[in-house]
Amino acid sequence: MKLEKYFFIVVSLALTAILFLSYWNHFDNGFQFDDYHTIVHNVHIRKISNIYHFFTDIETYGINPDNRTYNPILVTLNAIDFWIGGELKPKVFHTSIFSSYLVLGVLLYLLLKRIFDISINDKWNSWFALFSTAFFMQHTANAETINYIIMRSDSFSTLMIVASFILYFNDTARSFRLHYITFLIGLGTKATGFIFAPLLAAYILLFEEKMPLWGPFLLTKNFKSTVIFIKKSLPILIIATCIFYLERIAFRQGNPLPASGAGLSRSFDYFVTQWYVIAHYIGNFILPLDLSVDTDFSTITNVLQRKVLLSLMLLVAMAAAGFIASRKQETRPIAFGIIWFFFALAPTSSFIPFGQIANDHRTFFPYIGLVMAAGWWISLKIIQIRDSASASRMAIPAIAALYLLVIGLHTYGTFQRNIVWGSAELLWKDATVKAPNNARVQLNYGLTQMEKGNYNEALIHYNKALELWPRWSYIHINMGILKNAMGNSAEAEQHFKKALQYHPMNPNSYYYYVVFLDNKSRTKEAFDLIERGIKISPNFDSFNQLRDNLRRKLTSSEGSTKPALLTDKQVSGYIDLSLIYYKAGDFKKSISACENALKSRPNHVVAYNNICSAYNAMSEWEKARDACEKALKINPDYELAKNNLRIAIEGSEKRN
Repeated sequence: MKLEKYFFIVVSLALTAILFLSYWNHFDNGFQFDDYHTIVHNVHIRKISNIYHFFTDIETYGINPDNRTYNPILVTLNAIDFWIGGELKPKVFHTSIFSSYLVLGVLLYLLLKRIFDISINDKWNSWFALFSTAFFMQHTANAETINYIIMRSDSFSTLMIVASFILYFNDTARSFRLHYITFLIGLGTKATGFIFAPLLAAYILLFEEKMPLWGPFLLTKNFKSTVIFIKKSLPILIIATCIFYLERIAFRQGNPLPASGAGLSRSFDYFVTQWYVIAHYIGNFILPLDLSVDTDFSTITNVLQRKVLLSLMLLVAMAAAGFIASRKQETRPIAFGIIWFFFALAPTSSFIPFGQIANDHRTFFPYIGLVMAAGWWISLKIIQIRDSASASRMAIPAIAALYLLVIGLHTYGTFQRNIVWGSAELLWKDATVKAPNNARVQLNYGLTQMEKGNYNEALIHYNKALELWPRWSYIHINMGILKNAMGNSAEAEQHFKKALQYHPMNPNSYYYYVVFLDNKSRTKEAFDLIERGIKISPNFDSFNQLRDNLRRKLTSSEGSTKPALLTDKQVSGYIDLSLIYYKAGDFKKSISACENALKSRPNHVVAYNNICSAYNAMSEWEKARDACEKALKINPDYELAKNNLRIAIEGSEKRN
């Protein structure tokens, strides 16, 4: 028995080592997509003392008013990682996220072991739970969540849901209602944390009251069990519902459900579309070859399309399998897994339309249900083979070899997805192949080309985005930046004006137009416009520095404060300005802003790195190399400078 225990430990450690191997190349991956408005430009997370405000002010979530949600625990996690790193260090964030991912793996094993043991107390249950957990942890689709820093909301809320079950299983913890604490933490991380309440009700129904899914409706047969079921599950359902709606009333104010006839029609179309989307998620669970940072699903208005009907048939078949599996104790983990999958998808795949119809990071939480159902179904087959006198002696080794092959393929797939997430250019290039009809994808890939100075290539993708979404403010903002960089100021200004017209609540529409006006020496217009922008998003850190800079130009003949008098805050402002100018394609002004910062802080490593980035964009490789070498002389471990130095060296070698 001791030998078997030691062997189990060795295998567990080996699977953990494989997990580390598949993710070791992701720790230096940078911020992407929504990370910018929630983390990079979010001044609130830069002070750990702001934690109280995260729970009272929804504006602390990020700078974009349209994307704010009440997730105070999520913002707190970001603030803690910023505090640990002392600045925005992606490696700190990734280390924190991966650490919680490992904890999730341990707790998920305990959850699966418990559920499997309730069904059949088999001697191999520990192995079944271990291999099911390892499959989930290694699944390539999870790389979409683990790499996407702000989507720690998915991984951490899932951790809290699983932790809530583990606490519920413990008699002492359950008596003190400790699972309510982790439940509330999960709910404060992401709204999907609410799903713990109905999942717990399903667990109580299937495993404690031992009823099939239709059991509570048979009152004459199961009256006593139904009363106990309601008594156990109703309190947390009521608490969860009250908290959920109080939060909506306090911080969102308004009903997300459309009230008009057109709105109801759109809700139904969205719901129908989700049948096909869920089928897509199931496909990626089986063979994750279609993963993308963004998808190009469009709303389906014809319910009679073949793909819609086939998807509906698949979902109905799964639901029927869940009902059938709920009849017997030994198959109830399959039923619970199917329930978990559908419940976990319900917040984004129901009648409530979301801006993004599908997103591959959304499957992190639901896939636990599929792992549970599929893992236990396979386990039952293995038990049958093991106990069958007619089974081949090589059957079990063959299954083990097949499992190792699957794990190996997922290890390779995860490693490759980490590489794709390693740079914005690779990430969005991959998305243009898989989602060519998504304007957001075309825009973001075009942006990577504009930053490299490939203006004509950027224009091709911007035009595609404009054709797809002609009233989208972000495409007009970036088209304005590009046209200005290409020397067409008049056309550029028209795009900036359209961005303001189409989306007056977007702070980016203001500050990029302000930068444009400032570059044209139209200082008074720029100052008036930024005042309007600050009213829209007063906590956007770039606004304040721009306003100070414009005010100095209006009130001082020199147009700037003397470098010797710059405070730390003003120096940081120049660094922020350099990033703004860089994104606007004005690399010379980006360099100038950094040089202003260096006059007061000559050892500012970020300033030298930003200068290097700007020179790289201008293909002035020697100057870029010199700036990065100065940065690395100050801080030899600065990864961004190392990456930029490598780009400068490669560019210099190609030229020679």
